[in-house]
Amino acid sequence: MPVFDPLVLTRRIKPVEKAENWLSIAMPGSELDILAALDNGVALGKFSRVFMAASRSPLYEGGATIGVIREWLQNRGFRCTRCVDDSDPDMATWQFDVDEVAGQLATAKKVIDSLETALERANRQIAQKDEALDTSKSDLEKAQMACSELEQRCDALTKEFQAMERVRDDAAELRSGVETSVRKEVENAVRQLESFLTVDRFLASGRLLPRLHRWALSPDIAHYLIELICGNHYDLIIEFGSGSSTLLMARTIAIETGVSSLKDVSDTLRIERDSSSGRDLVTERAARNGDEKAPRSSSDLVPFIVSFEHSKTYYEQTLTSLREGGVDDFAEVIHAPLGDWHTPEGDHYLYYECEDRLSQLSALLDAREAKVLVFVDGPPGTTGPAARYPALPVILNHLAKHRVDLVLDDYDRDDEREIVDKWVSLLKRRGIEFRKIEERFEKGACLLKLGTSQPGLR
Repeated sequence: MPVFDPLVLTRRIKPVEKAENWLSIAMPGSELDILAALDNGVALGKFSRVFMAASRSPLYEGGATIGVIREWLQNRGFRCTRCVDDSDPDMATWQFDVDEVAGQLATAKKVIDSLETALERANRQIAQKDEALDTSKSDLEKAQMACSELEQRCDALTKEFQAMERVRDDAAELRSGVETSVRKEVENAVRQLESFLTVDRFLASGRLLPRLHRWALSPDIAHYLIELICGNHYDLIIEFGSGSSTLLMARTIAIETGVSSLKDVSDTLRIERDSSSGRDLVTERAARNGDEKAPRSSSDLVPFIVSFEHSKTYYEQTLTSLREGGVDDFAEVIHAPLGDWHTPEGDHYLYYECEDRLSQLSALLDAREAKVLVFVDGPPGTTGPAARYPALPVILNHLAKHRVDLVLDDYDRDDEREIVDKWVSLLKRRGIEFRKIEERFEKGACLLKLGTSQPGLR
């Protein structure tokens, strides 16, 4: 006997839309399964009358009696109107018709059941939300307590920090006072030592030493310049920014060369030779003074200082100190106001108006390779960032073929270190060999020796 799936069977049932459809079920024991399949597929509601054979008592295992079927259909809007055929006592035929009121009640019951289900679900969700809310409230209370504790701790830390700041300020004030006291004592000791040496020098030679420590030039860089001049026999010294360094270097040249005055030296800066003896003026002076030091070669130039100064006040002060020191013949101090100077990349600087004089010096030295010392101690940093950078480009424009030692003062400042970095990049771009030497002085110094094959100090 074939087995039929009620769901598959009911799919074959196609009620006609907008027409009266009757349903007849003749499958004893499967009536309720077929009705349930039609109800799930919404097809049952399209029938106005249903016929089926069903027993009053169970005849088949799993089959439903007419009582169960009647109740089931009543819940879906059908009522049993009559028993069509009661000839078979075991299996009568029953007729069910749509009951509008019962249908509406059934529909309402479904709606109510659905609403009750939704309400039950909503109540469960509300209960869950309430539980979560209670948990959140508990967490919030804990967080508020933690925040309160943190605020108290922050207040305590703030008070501790303020106390530490007061201690730090007191310590800084104490340190400043100690540093000021020590600085005054050191400066006083230096002044006393300078004064003693000045008096001693005056008693021995009748000349006063220049004061250095209160000037821009520190004693350690002054000593360094003397070492460079004595150890390298420069032909020309160029200085950017005049002052005690100008007097110091002029005095060093006078002592080192043995020449007391350049009034008899030609404008070309070369040492003239005495036509009668054939000896140069340095040899003559050394012979007259009984100096046993070996004279400089007659092909050498007398070292000469050209100093550029933008300040009229410092310019006049430097001239006065050179005259009073008796070495004004060895230095030419030029009042060179600061003018606009631009790099090829368009960077702007304020720098000494020195190009014309440097061009003249280049022409005077054109016939030979000279040794040139350049001391960069100006202009001041207040004139702009990296204010001293143009010194090297200007020198290279006029004296690139000569052997140049360039000294930058105040190298412990960030601005000066940046300047040297730019100089190094410039020399590398131009393919110029150089050696960089950093000196640990009071205010720092950096020496660039252009041409690594150069002999000389350090």
